[in-house]
Amino acid sequence: MLVGDVVRQRIPLWATCGGCGHRARVDPGQVADRVGYDMPVPSLGPKMRCRFCGQRRAQVTVGYNPARQQR
Repeated sequence: MLVGDVVRQRIPLWATCGGCGHRARVDPGQVADRVGYDMPVPSLGPKMRCRFCGQRRAQVTVGYNPARQQR
C-alpha cells in the first residue's frame, strides 16, 4: 500500500516506536506532502522520529487504532 492510497481512502496511519513503544496517529496528508504519494507505507518507519525518545525505529500500520483492535 502506498501513502497516496491511504490518503485517497482516508485511512489513518499509526506509528509505534520500536524503542519506547510510544504510539501516535499520523496524518497521511502531511506524510504525503513530505515524502510523496508513491512511497510504500512500510518504508515510512525509518524516516520517522519518536518525539519522546528520539529513535528512528518506528513501525507504521494502517487502520483505525490497531492497538485497540487486538485487545
